[in-house]
Amino acid sequence: IGVDIAPSALKAAQKIDTFGHKFIAADMEKLPFKNQSVDLVMGFDVIEHLTHAETGFSEITRILKPMGQCLLHIPIKNNKWSMFWWKQKLFPKAAQKDYDEVGHALPRMLSSVQIKNFLTKYDLRLEKEIYYNSFFVHFWDREFVKVTSNLLIKFFHLGKSQRHKTRVVDTGNMGVARTLYGKYLVPFLEFLSWPDSILSKIKIGNTYFILASKGQ
Repeated sequence: IGVDIAPSALKAAQKIDTFGHKFIAADMEKLPFKNQSVDLVMGFDVIEHLTHAETGFSEITRILKPMGQCLLHIPIKNNKWSMFWWKQKLFPKAAQKDYDEVGHALPRMLSSVQIKNFLTKYDLRLEKEIYYNSFFVHFWDREFVKVTSNLLIKFFHLGKSQRHKTRVVDTGNMGVARTLYGKYLVPFLEFLSWPDSILSKIKIGNTYFILASKGQ
């Protein structure tokens, strides 16, 4: 079941869904599921948008069955030495623009320690943690895409970027260019990003993956 608070996002997801999944509009701080009714919760880039992040963790525990699992991806504020940390130091206005485009507010950002404290408080046992977007992944995925997209727009008039309330969305031929980029170039760029695996092991990253399980 796909859940999002924005009906427009649900419609977009439904258009590309080929598995007949169900999509519902709901707030993560008040999920419309019964207690202990779900085997797995996946939440990518959601927790940092909640007014009360702790309520999100509480809801995860409430709906998970005993021994159920949750997989979360959360941007974190203890991102020292990561690519985005350097951008915040050297180009603060550009970094703030990145935050604004995806609807991030610094007061709502959590540290990895705060996240783990919430897991402990709500009976979620941490099984695995991965610090992600350490340096090269972030560079290729964010900075390189921006430069190439702007060049294509400027010199080849391949489309335009439409600014929505929270983010920029590429349309037309530019959207096709991004699709091709993701399908064919990203695997090569992932190979070039191998040093990030070392940085991740020493807990350097702008975002944080966690896999946790609920106790019995």
